[in-house]
Amino acid sequence: MRRLRNVSILALVILIGAAALAAALVYYTIRRPLPKQEGELVVPGTQDAITIYRDSWGVPHAYAANPYDLFFAQGYVHAQDRWWQMDLSRRIGRGTLSALFGPDDALQAADRLARTLGWEQVAIANYNAATFETRAVLHAYAAGVNAYVEGRSPGDLAVEYTLLDLRMDDIPLEPWSPLDSLAWLLAYQWRSSGNVAQEITRAQALTRVDEAMLDYYSPALPDGATTILSAADLGLPAELPPPDAPAGDALPMADFSRLPLAEALAGFDLLGPREMPEGTAWVVSGALTTSGSPLIATAPGQVLEMPSPWYEVGLYCIETPERCPYNLAGLSVPGIPGVFSGHNEHAAWALNGAWIDEQDLLVVRLNPDNAQQYAWEGGWRDMITREETLAINGVDEPQTFTVSSTHLGPVIAATSPLLGRDQALVVHWTAHEAPADPLIALFRLNRAQTWDEARAALSLWTFAAQNVLYAGMDGTIGYQLAGRVPLRAPGHSGLAPVPVEASAAEWRGLLPVERLPALTNPPDGLIVAANNAIVPAQHPDAPALTSLAAPGGRAAQITARVQEHNAHTGDTFADIQADEFSPSAAAALPIVRTALPGDDRLGEMVTWLSEWDARFTLDSPQAALFGAFWLRLAEYTYADELGVPPCDCFGIRQGLLALLDASTHPWWDDVQTRFVIERRDAIVRRALEQAIIDLTQGQGANRDAWKWGSLHTATFSAGVAGYSMAGRAGAGLLGDQFVVGPLPVGGTGDSINTTRSATGGHARGRALSAPAARLIVDLASPESSRAILTTGQSSHLASSHYRDMVDPWRFVKYHTMLWERASVEEAADAMLALEPVYIPLATPAPTLQP
Repeated sequence: MRRLRNVSILALVILIGAAALAAALVYYTIRRPLPKQEGELVVPGTQDAITIYRDSWGVPHAYAANPYDLFFAQGYVHAQDRWWQMDLSRRIGRGTLSALFGPDDALQAADRLARTLGWEQVAIANYNAATFETRAVLHAYAAGVNAYVEGRSPGDLAVEYTLLDLRMDDIPLEPWSPLDSLAWLLAYQWRSSGNVAQEITRAQALTRVDEAMLDYYSPALPDGATTILSAADLGLPAELPPPDAPAGDALPMADFSRLPLAEALAGFDLLGPREMPEGTAWVVSGALTTSGSPLIATAPGQVLEMPSPWYEVGLYCIETPERCPYNLAGLSVPGIPGVFSGHNEHAAWALNGAWIDEQDLLVVRLNPDNAQQYAWEGGWRDMITREETLAINGVDEPQTFTVSSTHLGPVIAATSPLLGRDQALVVHWTAHEAPADPLIALFRLNRAQTWDEARAALSLWTFAAQNVLYAGMDGTIGYQLAGRVPLRAPGHSGLAPVPVEASAAEWRGLLPVERLPALTNPPDGLIVAANNAIVPAQHPDAPALTSLAAPGGRAAQITARVQEHNAHTGDTFADIQADEFSPSAAAALPIVRTALPGDDRLGEMVTWLSEWDARFTLDSPQAALFGAFWLRLAEYTYADELGVPPCDCFGIRQGLLALLDASTHPWWDDVQTRFVIERRDAIVRRALEQAIIDLTQGQGANRDAWKWGSLHTATFSAGVAGYSMAGRAGAGLLGDQFVVGPLPVGGTGDSINTTRSATGGHARGRALSAPAARLIVDLASPESSRAILTTGQSSHLASSHYRDMVDPWRFVKYHTMLWERASVEEAADAMLALEPVYIPLATPAPTLQP
């Protein structure tokens, strides 16, 4: 008995020891990549000493004596905190995800699409077209990244390499290069700049319904929609003049049923969302602030991911402006030098996606006898082809495939001439136009001292089109549209694929820079941009500028909230950024009440809803009911015809509002019910009944206990555009550490605090996208400026800054953006000094070959 007891004790000791060893191993594994942030390091490649302070939120503030060292420092801190994100980003841009993750159909499709779109070739062309300044900054940034990465194993850089059990011996990490930054910039531009996926889904819809039906699925902007620039701002007549005679016949409609639409979508979702990212920005003059100086705010939206796509940074010169003209703080993108939204000592700027249609999906006819030729101007024109090699981790033989391109752009899908289906889909994109320096505009904006200098910088902008708001220390506020705006052939809306066989269907060039809308110091002291139309319909360039614009409900709500006060502060701006009022819910409620008389339980529910203020706050029970009802209403209205639930996007909301006023429209009929023709009231009743069932099953029968935040949750998952780390084999017991959530969040798809929902399946109601950062800059006192990200500054599991911003972000709280060096030093949690080792610098101006 004693022997058995001793054996048991020994086994227990061994078990405890093994558990302790395993725990120690896990502890070591996840803490091993944490970067050194305090002390002193001798770093080859710098020209002078660099000092980096980090505040209590992990925000680095780098001080350097020259621009090279300053951007070197930015690359260094990006790599310290976000290397894994940066490695994935460059692999998205260069089409090499499979080389890291191994065999996976979805990742291979994404790699093929990135290679087909030619991002690496465009990046090379842009590098060769770049100014010496941009090349120098890119090389300085890359040197900073590599100074941190060099000599470290993958497991030293990020725990993900270890937990995923990747075969890193076969794919050693390559040094960061300027092309990595430029390829990721193109991938980022793809996410922000176009509607190819929307054209495909619209074409798929047109295989099931006609154009008249589609007008209530993604309708045109309503009359009188709030625009960024008003008719008065532009000196246009207040009333819309009679329409001119059509400038040309509409381009022929393709037979969408014969097109390889599903094949064309392969890889899209891993390269970015199908919908353009939402966001808000506004600026007021000193006439509307307590301080007498301008205030500016921005909240760029993105899909929910871990970590945030944004990274906060401060970059400061310690020399004269002649030697080093940068002092700036704000939001940067890991992998790319510069600050996209932020401020310097003279001005602040905020970016908001302009939602310009910069992409077209074109249909070319292939030669039945030679699939590498396409019809053009009455004959056959040869495609340009190149061979691509796709390396796959763990697979000995790389895959090769041929990319075919027309003079209009690359072919992303083609049908087989052998089957009598002889067409190909071609992407035409502004990024494929003449190569240009893609970053010089950002760098010049970052150091602009006046509005004229900022506008001159923005005239060089070739990245995704942006609404750029400006506020200067001198009191100036302004707006400038920046980017490339295509001028399409008459009769081409750009909203659906069109056949092209001659130059008559080609773009007529780009809108000249001098015609890009701008505004300086409007009399009312307010400029608002919320992805809404830039100009009213009577503007001569409206067709090119407004075809994809969001309805103006959010912009109108921002304007109304701003007009509530004439003495704004950062606090009032924060309150507006937190606004969860839904214009579409407020407009729909009276119609819903008409559709359901109050003589039964549903009618009583509608009466209860009518007491609600249309604000989607976390704890609101009415918001829970209306949100569940609205998602079901969209599903029951559109999914029976289209086969899939629609998105929770602005077009669908606008379409549903229009349909609620058209009670007998064919969309209301459920095509799955035979011998019955449903009308609006029947579908409204069905949607409300199902919403009550959904909430009762999920949150109980007591309606007063329902909460919008229990249905509408945010989950942040590390991975590639939704390709979750937690789901990868090899992540093991730590897999759930790569996920934060689900957490209740407020807002809805068209509130100022824009949080778009999933519309179908078990994820119905879950937030898909949201403001990825919030920023408010006070020109009277930059030290009073504030910001927040979705998750945190770090992508390291063991870092205290991995998720420390999640709760402040959910409740629309902020941290102070430090500015003065004395404040930075006083608040610093850590200080790292990078001491130089002299290495002669090569001139960063080689020409690269594709």
